[in-house]
Amino acid sequence: MIPQDVRQKLNDEQMITFFSGYDFTWRLTKILSIKMTLEQREKLKEELSSFYKDSYICDDQYIYNSTTNGLLFSALSELLMQFEDFFAFLKFIRSDVFFIRKITRYHASDVNEVASRLSELSDSEILGAFMVPNENYLRRIIITQTKAKVD
Repeated sequence: MIPQDVRQKLNDEQMITFFSGYDFTWRLTKILSIKMTLEQREKLKEELSSFYKDSYICDDQYIYNSTTNGLLFSALSELLMQFEDFFAFLKFIRSDVFFIRKITRYHASDVNEVASRLSELSDSEILGAFMVPNENYLRRIIITQTKAKVD
């Protein structure tokens, strides 16, 4: 059994490594790449026709139906996985010693409860869950800073 303090140190080191290499925009980049491909379907048709040659017909029917639908479903899938990643971060971020294990080995069903729980929260509770300061807190900070400048 690994002592708690050692496990904490290992988890902290792994978190630093994980977050230094994690790019939260990669799925968005993929979705935007799909959007760009859809906007250039005529060029895609030329590329696919060149690639497949005579072995597969890449006509308008194929490009504007099957290929378009597949790309749209792919973009939707990426968006859903982006939400899943986000909910996983929310669920596991406060895990002092098992964050890395949990964030790299979870199932989608493990994070469904986060989405369900968020739908039950008030606006102020959601702000708190995301560690966003509420309006009262911000007003107190502004007043404190204003008084400090006057003094």
